[in-house]
Amino acid sequence: MAVTRQFINDVNSIVKKIIPENSGLYRFMFFAFMRLSAGNRLKRRSLLRFDVHLADHCNLNCKGCDNFSPIAPKRFLEQEAFENDCKRLAELTGGELEDICLLGGEPLLHTGITEIIKTARKYFPKTEIGILTNGILLPKMEADFWKCCREHDIKITITKYPVKIDISLIKELAKKASVRLEVLYEEGERSFYYKPLNKKGKSRSKDSFKNCWYANRCIHLRDGKLSCAVVSYIDILNNVINISEGGEGGIRNC
Repeated sequence: MAVTRQFINDVNSIVKKIIPENSGLYRFMFFAFMRLSAGNRLKRRSLLRFDVHLADHCNLNCKGCDNFSPIAPKRFLEQEAFENDCKRLAELTGGELEDICLLGGEPLLHTGITEIIKTARKYFPKTEIGILTNGILLPKMEADFWKCCREHDIKITITKYPVKIDISLIKELAKKASVRLEVLYEEGERSFYYKPLNKKGKSRSKDSFKNCWYANRCIHLRDGKLSCAVVSYIDILNNVINISEGGEGGIRNC
C-alpha cells in the first residue's frame, strides 16, 4: 500500500484523538512510524512535483513557520525567472508533473498571481495546479482572479488558522466562480512542530531525510533550484540571527 500524504494525515488525526500531541508517547510513536514507513515514503518518484513561493513574506505571524515567513523581508516571485524555470522543467519532464503548489508566505500578496498561474498552466497543461493560502485575502480578490482560476483549472486550498475569516463567504465566492475549493483543518486545529536545526551543519543527511515529515513531498523551487523548504529558505533565518557556525553562508544542512 502506498503511504500517501493523505494517509499520513488521516493516521495522525486518529492518533491525536487518542494520545495527547504534547506527550512523550505521541512523539515516540510519530518517529517510530516515520522510520517504519521510510522505505515506502522515500521511493523514487515516478513524477516530480514542486512548491513555489509567490511571496516569501506573509500576513500572519505563525510561531512555528518552517518557511521563516514571519521574519522574511518582502520578496515576490519574479515572473520572468519563473517562466524560465518552468520552461526548463517542462523540457526535462516532458511537461508531466504530479502537481504544482503555489504558496508562500502568502501567495495572494503577489499582485501578478494571475500571470504566474497562466505561466504554470502554459508549460504543464495536464498537471494538477493549486494555490495554498490562509484565505484572509480571498474575499478581496478581483473577479479576474476567480476567472483565471476557473479557466486554468486551479484548485484553491485554505489552511484554516485561528484567525477570523468568513469561510462560508469564501465557499460561496468559489461556488459562484466554479472554482474548486478545499478547507484544511476546518473542524480541527492546525499544529506546528519544533524542528531542531544543527547549527554546525554536521547532521547525517540520510537520517535527517528519513525522519523528515516532508521528505520526498515538500520539494521547493527557488532561484532555479529544487530543495526542501528549510534548506530553500534557511538564508532568511541566517540573515536575521546571523548563524555562522556552519561556515560561510550559515547553516547548510538541517
